[in-house]
Amino acid sequence: MGQAMILRRGGGGSVEAGALTVVGGTSVPGSPAANTLWVSTSTAIGKLAVQGTEPATIGGVALVDGDVWVQTTRRSTWKLVHNCIAYCGAYVYTYSGSAWVIATYAAYYDGAAWKITNDANTILMIHADPDDAKTGWYDASLLEGIITNVGAELSTAQYKFAPYSIGVAADKYLRGPQFPFAKTAFTIEMWARLGSYHAVNMRTLFSIATGTPTNATVITVGVQADGTVIMDFGSTTSDSAATFSTGEWHHVALVGNGGADGARTCKVYIDGTIYKTATINYNIGNYYFYAGYSPDFTTGVWPGNIQEIRISNVQRWTENFTPPAYAYV
Repeated sequence: MGQAMILRRGGGGSVEAGALTVVGGTSVPGSPAANTLWVSTSTAIGKLAVQGTEPATIGGVALVDGDVWVQTTRRSTWKLVHNCIAYCGAYVYTYSGSAWVIATYAAYYDGAAWKITNDANTILMIHADPDDAKTGWYDASLLEGIITNVGAELSTAQYKFAPYSIGVAADKYLRGPQFPFAKTAFTIEMWARLGSYHAVNMRTLFSIATGTPTNATVITVGVQADGTVIMDFGSTTSDSAATFSTGEWHHVALVGNGGADGARTCKVYIDGTIYKTATINYNIGNYYFYAGYSPDFTTGVWPGNIQEIRISNVQRWTENFTPPAYAYV
């Protein structure tokens, strides 16, 4: 890694790097070969650079429209791990006119399914990759934040995208780094499977808290004993009419706008459908993210599985949407 490469330009506007083929186009390529990276662009694909810093040339040749740059991190590699093109995040850019522009959509085909790549608005990305059990859970975004694992395990028994998920339960959860939630839009999303309802209390899917487990939780999203989805904002609790069934995978997203502190609107989506909109009536600072746990509600742990946790610094959705059909890369 770290060196620019000139790749052989293939037919149909593509370039090749060993087992990797990069193709362009505005629609999903039909019947692609395995190890194909699709960049959604109307510009013909040119040369390809794979390196950590922005290239001024590729192989000494001047940049032209359609060149592709895959920005890697210190953990990135082309070795396929859990069918991932980049072990720890790779951002895809295309060259347009006089500047590199982040690809609005890029996906990797592993021979069976398309997998969506990270983009510049991803500030946390946690997969369920096999090496995680050995090296600890990691942030696959370009920020490479520190993930604290409190007993969470790699699960092969249940998964949304084969063959692994993150198993959480009592005293088994993940904590992410601090995020700049203050006065900014955000999206927290993941796939989740709940093993069972609590007899009387809420099951916490994820939460945002002020700091260590002794500090207060300011936002909690979870499932009540009757299966309804809840957004708990401390002094404001908002139940939705949605029924979160046990034993099945659901896509959950919390989307917040960048409104003024004390009057920010949040929407919770279940499987791509808005089920509740509510206003947070107090400030949100640069706080911590917990998956499967709430620091001040430890009896309501999430007994089940989580997969493809992503936090973004934008509103990914403002209306109903179709949940991603692929794992992220």
